[in-house]
Amino acid sequence: MNSTKKQPAHSRESRGDELIELGMVGRPFSLRGEVRLRLYNMDSETLFKVNQIFLQAAEGEPEAYTLENVRQHQGIFVAALQGCMTRDDAENLRGLKVLVRRQDLPELERDEYYWYQIIGLEVWCNDKCLGRISRILSTAPELDGNDVLVVESDSGEIMIPAVREVVREVNFISGRIIIEPGKGYDPQV
Repeated sequence: MNSTKKQPAHSRESRGDELIELGMVGRPFSLRGEVRLRLYNMDSETLFKVNQIFLQAAEGEPEAYTLENVRQHQGIFVAALQGCMTRDDAENLRGLKVLVRRQDLPELERDEYYWYQIIGLEVWCNDKCLGRISRILSTAPELDGNDVLVVESDSGEIMIPAVREVVREVNFISGRIIIEPGKGYDPQV
């Protein structure tokens, strides 16, 4: 993707909760200031559809960067950011969070959800709360894998396959996901 927008190389903008974390900046890729981006969902096409990302240190404000170019290379994303011209510039970005505006995320199909929408929801089975989703594991789609919901419960982590046969309902109003054991899967409730 090539961006033709004229913007400062990086400008301070506080976006609060309308920014969604996609991943982290990895080590520099080249001497030209390109950076490796490790997204939580490496199958995401979001970076190809946005002109701007935000980078944020753990204790800092997000800073906007114009994406000059982004490509996939051997399982990672490689990005050229406006104002990031040298390997030292890229090294200074290592470890920062990669964020995008919520409104810049592509629209989803019915019964599809972004991870940020799911993480934190309670998981219920047989009228019992099992715990809250703390993270999601992505498995290899080329091997017909599915995402796995990791639920923090009083007795430890519970792994729940994110498939229609198990996940019966996602209700954002009540903050719950209703699951149903079956097809060889039982969350031991």
